[in-house]
Amino acid sequence: MKCLKQILNVLQKNKFLCGEVVDGNKIRNVEFAENGEKFMNELLELWRQINCDWVKTDCTNGNAGNCNNNEIIESRVSFLDCKDFQNQYLRCEGTGEIFSHPILEKSATVKEEPNRNVVTLKSTSCRKLISDYFVERSIGLEKLYNLQRERKIWWMRLSANPSRYFVEAYDDPTPISQKKCQYVNQSTVVKSRFAFGSEDIESITLAYPQYINFADSPICLIRSSINLEIASTALLLDALENTQRLLLSLNRKLAPFQCVVACSHEGEKLDKDLIDLCLHICHIIRKIGLRVYDRHIHHSNYISLVEELSCTDCLGIPYAILVEKDSLKTGLLKLRNRDSSLSETIHISDIKAYLFKIFT
Repeated sequence: MKCLKQILNVLQKNKFLCGEVVDGNKIRNVEFAENGEKFMNELLELWRQINCDWVKTDCTNGNAGNCNNNEIIESRVSFLDCKDFQNQYLRCEGTGEIFSHPILEKSATVKEEPNRNVVTLKSTSCRKLISDYFVERSIGLEKLYNLQRERKIWWMRLSANPSRYFVEAYDDPTPISQKKCQYVNQSTVVKSRFAFGSEDIESITLAYPQYINFADSPICLIRSSINLEIASTALLLDALENTQRLLLSLNRKLAPFQCVVACSHEGEKLDKDLIDLCLHICHIIRKIGLRVYDRHIHHSNYISLVEELSCTDCLGIPYAILVEKDSLKTGLLKLRNRDSSLSETIHISDIKAYLFKIFT
């Protein structure tokens, strides 16, 4: 098991993120580097896929001007005072339409409880992935329980260590106007547990807003909220904490690069036909939509090749395709797995279908 400082050093070296470790159990002033930005964008794309009705627009501004208060208060139900939400809720209540409403929001990075979690961002703003579910009041609690279970499982599938995720009840210390809430709001949080602390990954809140003179509004709301930067950092920490070897065990769908092509050749000069074969394999892989590491690896020394592949393991690349001199005659390649470092032999004609099956 690695300490937090060791984990951060690996992430900095491989251009995922940088920051500073405080008291051995917290990271402050977290900033994302090139590969970290790519990883975060892949997480955003995966979230978009589960919100199929999401429309690609610019980030909405979740700060002052949109809310009735000039002071930004980080509360699980503070969004009830935002004009955009009120308008959206009234449209739903007026038509009786039940639907989900995903939002990509840019807002201030205000912590709910200082020093409670592992990660603090350096940036003054963050991106929040918000899904609002407008449902009938009679099934609100049932939907809340089902959703928190679904979301926990979703995070477990993305994790190198699924057992670290758990759901915890949240008591919102911020008072809320009773005229806005007919019933008691409830909130839970999906958390990730590390040896050095725990981090909030996603909050899920059940609220009963009321903005018109109805004794009983038929609609309640369940809001899921994810801080994209915090969640991405937690997944990167997760990918390194419990690995036996020095590698970044990223989910294969989130890895910035999903495949790398490496060539083992004889002599000082690389055969032009081998170069062409490597380029052809890269073309095949890209054609099925996979992200290929843009740096080709060529070595005549086997030990140097192994060292180079160890570096790609620290970039989180799940698979490496090894091309050898005999590959030109036999068409046989080796597919190396990052997590086990073991290789299997595969024919070049099968590589497209085989990789497509692995990644879908």
